[in-house]
Amino acid sequence: MNFKLNKIFRITIQIRLLFIFSFAIVSSLHIAAQKIISKTNINYILRVDTSDRSGYDVEIHISDAPKIFHLAMATHNEYDDRYWRYVENFRVHPEGKNNYVREDSALWKIISAVKNVVIKYRIHLPASNEIQRPVWKPFLSLTGGMVGDIHSFMYLTELPQTPSHITFQLPAGWQIATGLETTNKPNTFYAPNAKVLMDCPVLVGKFYTWNFSIKEVQHKIVYWPLSNATSFDTLLLVNNIKKIVQETVKLFDTIPYRNYTFLLQDGAYAALEHSSSVTIGLPSATFEKEKADMNNEIAHEYFHAWNLVSLHPAEYSDVYYGPQEKAAGLWWSEGLSMFYADLLLRRANLPADDSTRIIHLEKLIESYFSNPGNANISPEKASLESNEQPGGLGDYYPSVHLQGELLGTMLDFIIRDATNNKRSIDDVMRKMFKDFSGSKGFYSADIERTVKDICNCDVHSFFENYVYHANEINFNNYLKLIGKKIEVTWAAANENGKPMPDLNIYPWIKRGETIVRIG
Repeated sequence: MNFKLNKIFRITIQIRLLFIFSFAIVSSLHIAAQKIISKTNINYILRVDTSDRSGYDVEIHISDAPKIFHLAMATHNEYDDRYWRYVENFRVHPEGKNNYVREDSALWKIISAVKNVVIKYRIHLPASNEIQRPVWKPFLSLTGGMVGDIHSFMYLTELPQTPSHITFQLPAGWQIATGLETTNKPNTFYAPNAKVLMDCPVLVGKFYTWNFSIKEVQHKIVYWPLSNATSFDTLLLVNNIKKIVQETVKLFDTIPYRNYTFLLQDGAYAALEHSSSVTIGLPSATFEKEKADMNNEIAHEYFHAWNLVSLHPAEYSDVYYGPQEKAAGLWWSEGLSMFYADLLLRRANLPADDSTRIIHLEKLIESYFSNPGNANISPEKASLESNEQPGGLGDYYPSVHLQGELLGTMLDFIIRDATNNKRSIDDVMRKMFKDFSGSKGFYSADIERTVKDICNCDVHSFFENYVYHANEINFNNYLKLIGKKIEVTWAAANENGKPMPDLNIYPWIKRGETIVRIG
């Protein structure tokens, strides 16, 4: 069966302008840290006052504190918003008993003469665009907001494994939703270590809540609406999310979290995955006409709880405050999550973006050919630059999401053909999760070996040609395994006989400069 590709796709890519700041290495003895970890106790207090929504106050209470220790604001590998820029009025109590110095952009050194130390500071929220608000960034309004995680808290760099309690002092009537563990106090939560604390955003305010259980694990859905929210079928939304969770758990037959919370916000865009929660922008005004897109985004971000958060590239640290860490395996983390977002929706009988998997594949291949960066930059190299500023790959801007989804699809064809349809990419994903999740992490070579183990076939040339190096994918080599092939045709992009503008062009400003560049 032939299907023709006769359109040139225009791809609009959201550019994330990221900054690498100077990084001071803190030296400490691991053995000494282990001796004091059981003694040191950390408690956080985050205070919100709606009479002043310009920011919020944070306190860190440390008992049995080391004589010398460091506090740092962690770096996120995807969206490094550098909230150390918004730390104000940093001080250490009791005054006169402690000395401190800011050693680096995100790092403070404290020298204390007492055992019990209290650090206080304020996060002054930057001006935001209320129309286009990124869902992962903190904000405050009269009816709620987003706080917590790397945007709010500092951690002890010498003692990242120390547990902590976090108390929220909020306006009357406000609720709290987060992936942090609950305690017997409704406004106090528990984090077993700094990694968990830095990875748990907190939605506060007045919102709607639904709960369900899968394999005896509690899942919560919360939705924070705007004051002028458009009504939509919330029961449908909840049922769709539950079906996505059921299909994902069925695939892995294991759950990598103790509890999970879907943090949905009206008036925001995009999404960001976490180990026990996900933040998702869900505009009420457009939900009804964009249900398929929303299903896809929810499935993609939720799948990351397995593939990217638990099963992550080996280059990523648990918690880290230096320059963003680069990883060569994002093509798998992002691309295969895209692959499964579409597939799991179909397994759950939920609306997807395209009517069939073949039509979906046709559109992916159209997009692949319409961006020359996809064939001229290897997925590993594209992964290393995917969270950098524009220009790192010259005039090319490949998509690791697209590259990875197509490579996963071709590998699925190879595995099914080699095993007479008895094995599939599902088996690879499960084995990757079993062998490399947790602190170990993976490299692309681990994926190659896992595929080889599953299909008992040689896929080295595939990885050499299309993962480690840059070559245009010969799709017909793999489509023929399922009895199909492609024909690619090109046509001028025009409308009513007139050339269409190239919407891929965008302006950007390099950090530290004022010059506007064109990408």
